[in-house]
Amino acid sequence: MPIWSRSYWKWAVLVALLAVTGEAAAQVRLAWSLRKGDRFYQETTTWLKQTTRVRGQETRQEAEYVIRSAFTVQERGTDGSVTLEQKIEAITPGSKTELSTSAARLLREMQGAVLTYTLSQDFRVQRIEGYDELMKRLAGDDASALKVVQTLLARETLQSAVEEAFAFLPREPIRPGHAWERRLNTGLGPIGSVVGRQLYTYEGTEDLDGKRVHAIRLELQVEYQPPRADAGILPYQVERGELRVTEGKGRLWFDSFAGRLVRSELTLRLAGTLVISVQGQQYTLELEQDQQVQIRISNEPFANP
Repeated sequence: MPIWSRSYWKWAVLVALLAVTGEAAAQVRLAWSLRKGDRFYQETTTWLKQTTRVRGQETRQEAEYVIRSAFTVQERGTDGSVTLEQKIEAITPGSKTELSTSAARLLREMQGAVLTYTLSQDFRVQRIEGYDELMKRLAGDDASALKVVQTLLARETLQSAVEEAFAFLPREPIRPGHAWERRLNTGLGPIGSVVGRQLYTYEGTEDLDGKRVHAIRLELQVEYQPPRADAGILPYQVERGELRVTEGKGRLWFDSFAGRLVRSELTLRLAGTLVISVQGQQYTLELEQDQQVQIRISNEPFANP
């Protein structure tokens, strides 16, 4: 083989190796960093606008809630499992939020509640401790009130919320444009649930509040399912419905150096009809709901608004 030919193949191999190395270097692995004793704070702000129409009568509602929680890593198992304690430190309704006396009491009672989650290596909820105590705290000894509270704040709803907050990262290294998905089953309280897929796309790095973070785009492909609650638990029963998700999208920003989510934003718009039954009478309810949720995480407590 001529010398120039051997030299060519050496350069070809070198270029190929450099290309592979460069490709690997462009990849990034995003992972939570949760060590025993770590403590961080979460602020969840929810804005809700809702319009309902029943028999020609239209009702508009606006609500805003800010929930502040402190999380402490109680244990990190050798198998990668994590035990997280959540203390609900404050729930603050916005100025436009109209609360009934019972709703205001429930919010007050939830403050100071402690829940402990045991998560698997891939951040799936294995166990929730403190749920029964929370239900007792909210309903007291009233069996009817307990059924209502369990419907409004089901154990499955808490489980889904925690998994959505922690289990969204892919297992494999990724580069800009990489996409992955996870199943979604989120309760909407007494009106039913939405099920489907959450589609994530890694967009690369960008600056957020003076920090270089990883940006992830989120799209929702979900459909509505009516509730399966027992009749009589609530003053009304949703018999059936046709709700469409007209918009479901969001973004997440993850700090790979700290191993923490920094911020997430989600927009969910629903529209359609529900057939509800009240004291044996059926009514068709037209519903338009616009919900926006922002989550922020920090190593320091958030200031009161």
